[in-house]
Amino acid sequence: MSPLYIEVFHPIDNKWLKVGQINPKDRPGSLSHNSENGKREMYVFSCMDDDLKSVICKSGFGMDSESGITRTVIDYSKPKIIKELKKGESFEMKIKNDKSPEAMTLRFSHK
Repeated sequence: MSPLYIEVFHPIDNKWLKVGQINPKDRPGSLSHNSENGKREMYVFSCMDDDLKSVICKSGFGMDSESGITRTVIDYSKPKIIKELKKGESFEMKIKNDKSPEAMTLRFSHK
């Protein structure tokens, strides 16, 4: 099994901290990003059922709904693929959302 690991960089400790993992057949994960121009963006990430790759997409609509521990991304357009990761590959991106006063560096790794 090759899960998708989600890590955040901790600048004070100068190390990566694992904050999540998505396995094949798990529901996709999502997170929001407040861009510098004020636009809210939604990213959705998943580990494909065939276990061959993980995919990080940007939602075209940028809207979500939260209820308890469940978040639903509302998107009527085709999401834009930002990155496809095969076993051993990683991808880093900066995210600033409603819950983070500073931008964070995230790393997605298909293990």
